[in-house]
Amino acid sequence: MTVTLTLNIAATTAVSEDNTTANILVSLSAPSGKVVSFNYDMSDGTAVDGQDYTATSGTLQIPAGDNSTLIPVTLLTDNLDETTENFQINITSRTNALQGTLAGTVNISDSASTPPISEHC
Repeated sequence: MTVTLTLNIAATTAVSEDNTTANILVSLSAPSGKVVSFNYDMSDGTAVDGQDYTATSGTLQIPAGDNSTLIPVTLLTDNLDETTENFQINITSRTNALQGTLAGTVNISDSASTPPISEHC
């Protein structure tokens, strides 16, 4: 029996700006008997590379017998009170797996708290 493998990135991942690293799950529909490799890159949404996160690109592998790996992303903390921001991770090519979900959105929630308003009488 032949197993058809599809490569999938988490469609949406929610992280807090307080975290220094977000780990984005990339998984196979089933463990493979072969090494599965893929290229990935990142692009800005409302989050900006160098201000909110550090964009990277590269090649990762899922070893034979495994069914997932993580893409680490460095998050950058600031003191601004912001709404949730996002960026995209895209799988640009793959070997030994069919196309599945090849793009995901990472939502970064703000960690800055609004300073209290003081009233002077």
